[in-house]
Amino acid sequence: MREIRDDVARWFETGSDVALAQVTKTWGSSPRVPGSVMAVSDRGGIAGSVSGGCVEGSVIQAALDCLEGRQGASLERFHASTARAQEVGLSCGGNIEVLVGRYDRALFETECAELDAERSYVRLSLVEGPEGMEGGV
Repeated sequence: MREIRDDVARWFETGSDVALAQVTKTWGSSPRVPGSVMAVSDRGGIAGSVSGGCVEGSVIQAALDCLEGRQGASLERFHASTARAQEVGLSCGGNIEVLVGRYDRALFETECAELDAERSYVRLSLVEGPEGMEGGV
């Protein structure tokens, strides 16, 4: 969160909408751990990383689709053995799941207050059922 904070604050101050992508699960080799985040603004700004580069483009597109209303929150899955993972360059041999959804400004401000107070906090992200895969960040 600390690595994206300044960019996200600036985007919200200028009236941008923001999506947050959060690594929820990894298996095998993975450059980023669960909890790693990347933020994307509706104006194309990018801060943070969920994979060190190999799946960023696909996740950024999912974030922009979410912000433009083409899809709601989504759980993006990249498994090294699938064609999709090979298309986006997941060559590390690992698997990664990333939850992508609209980032609520009030939640962002609450997280910043916790950081300022040097308190630990937990962001709980929920994903419901395999059908209609709805989620929240």
